[in-house]
Amino acid sequence: MYAKYRLPPILLVVCRDKKTAEWARDPIRIGRSFHTSMEVFPLVLGPIGVRPITDPEEAAKDLALTTFSILINAKDPGILAILDAVAPVLGPNADWAEYIEAGLDEGPSRDHWR
Repeated sequence: MYAKYRLPPILLVVCRDKKTAEWARDPIRIGRSFHTSMEVFPLVLGPIGVRPITDPEEAAKDLALTTFSILINAKDPGILAILDAVAPVLGPNADWAEYIEAGLDEGPSRDHWR
């Protein structure tokens, strides 16, 4: 990206698991044990850095962000309450509702959303 467009690349890691998000935050060191040639600091978006959106007014302001927040926090123990809070805003919007359904794991949260 940098060579072709002169845009600085960013390593983006998106995950739902808190343990994985913590692990992914560690810098990646490239080089030999006696010399680091490069360090990469990933930008991690996961349940630690992306809070659940539960306010319908806030959800209505940015449907894409709300959907992303739901999918990132899909393993939160309170996911059913999160879904209930935003359902009046996202449920009637077929496109966003479908993204949420597809992004939820098989099980109680997907069944609840349906």
